[in-house]
Amino acid sequence: DHNDGDAATLLNAIRQQQTKTPKQTNKIQEPYQLPKGWEWVRLGEVFNLQAGKFVSASDINSEQDDEYRYPCIGGNGIRGYVKQYNREGDYPIIGRQGALCGNIKKISGKFYATEHAVVVETFADTDFNWAYYFLIQLNLNQYATATAQPGLSVKVINDVLIPIPPLSVQRRIVSCLESWFAVLAEIEEAQKKIKDDVKRAKAKILQQAFTGQLTKHNNKEWKWVKLGEVCKFGGGKTPSMNNKEYWDNGKHLWVTSKDMKSDYITDSLMKISDAALEIMNVYDEGTILIVTRSGILRRTLPIAILQMKATVNQDIKTISCYDKDIHPYIFYAIKAQERMILKDYHKDGTTVDSIDFDKLKQLPIPLPPLSVQRSIVSTITSMFACLDEMAAQVE
Repeated sequence: DHNDGDAATLLNAIRQQQTKTPKQTNKIQEPYQLPKGWEWVRLGEVFNLQAGKFVSASDINSEQDDEYRYPCIGGNGIRGYVKQYNREGDYPIIGRQGALCGNIKKISGKFYATEHAVVVETFADTDFNWAYYFLIQLNLNQYATATAQPGLSVKVINDVLIPIPPLSVQRRIVSCLESWFAVLAEIEEAQKKIKDDVKRAKAKILQQAFTGQLTKHNNKEWKWVKLGEVCKFGGGKTPSMNNKEYWDNGKHLWVTSKDMKSDYITDSLMKISDAALEIMNVYDEGTILIVTRSGILRRTLPIAILQMKATVNQDIKTISCYDKDIHPYIFYAIKAQERMILKDYHKDGTTVDSIDFDKLKQLPIPLPPLSVQRSIVSTITSMFACLDEMAAQVE
C-alpha cells in the first residue's frame, strides 16, 4: 500500500530514541528483495537486548502473595515470585540458557528479569505484538552455543539480519495473525469438545455394557465374582541400567507407563536383551496390563492388552485370566470401573500415586456366560471404533 510509509522513517525514529546502538562491523548483504518500504537491518539496530540480574533461589517464593508480588522471569518463563521488580511494561523475553534457549515469552506489568532472561526493548511505537511474533519465527535457538549447557550470546543475536516493515504493515501483520489464531483456537476448542464427547460416550457404553443394557441379554444368567477369583497377577522390574549386557541390542518388549497410551500394546520405547530376558517374567499375548504406581493415576488409569509377548517394569501389574477366552471381557469390565478404582482404591501415605493392588483383587466383576461376554466385547469394540474414527476426522 502506497500509504504505508516506509521503514526508513521508523529506523530514524528508533535511532533517535536509542541511547546506544550496537556497533555493526559486517556489511549487510540482502538475502532477497523486500516489498517496497521495508528495510534490511540487524536485530540490534531495532531492539535493545539486555539480560536481567541474578537473584538467589532463597529469595524466590513458589507462590504469589502480598509480600512476594512480582513474577521472577528465568530462561523458560516464570520461576516464582520475588519482593522487588526491575522491569515494568510490555516486553518480549528471550530465554538465553539451557536446551530451550531462544524461546520467546510475552510479559506485561511489573516483573523481575534474571540473568537468564533477555528483555527486548522496543522503540518509536514499534508494535509490541509484531516484535513478539517476529522473534518467535526467527528460531533463535539455532544461534545457541554447542556446549553441554547451550546458551545465547546477546552479541550474536544483535547481529542477526532481519527485515523490518513500516509500522502500519506491522499492525496489519499482527491483526492478520491474531485473526487466524482466533480461528485456530475455535478449531482446537471444537476438537476438544468432540474428544470429551467421545470419552463420555465410551464411558456410557461401558456402563450399559456391564448392566446388561447394551446387548439386552438375560441378567439372571450373570453372577458376581471377585477379580482375584478369575485371574492371577504378576509384575516386573527394571534390569540394572548399569549393565550394558541387559540393554545392548535389545529386542524384547519392556513395557513401562510411558508405553500405556492405547488399549493395545504392540511395541515399547525401550527393549531388553536376551540376557535380561532370563531374569524377567515374560507375559503372553492377551495379558492385561495396568499401571498401579505413577503420577498419571491422579488423572487416569492406564490399562491395556498385550498383542505380543512382553516384560514389564515395577510400576505395572499384569492380570492373566485362568480362562484366556475372557481376557477381552475382563479388560473392559475393569475399564468400566476406572473412576471408582481411582477414587476408592487409591493407596494413601505413599510418595508416588499408587493403586492398592490387594483391594483391586477384590474388585467385583459382573460375569455373564461366555457367549454373552463375546457379544458384549464385539459390540463395545465396534462402537468404540466408530467413535475413534469420528475423533480422528477432526484431528
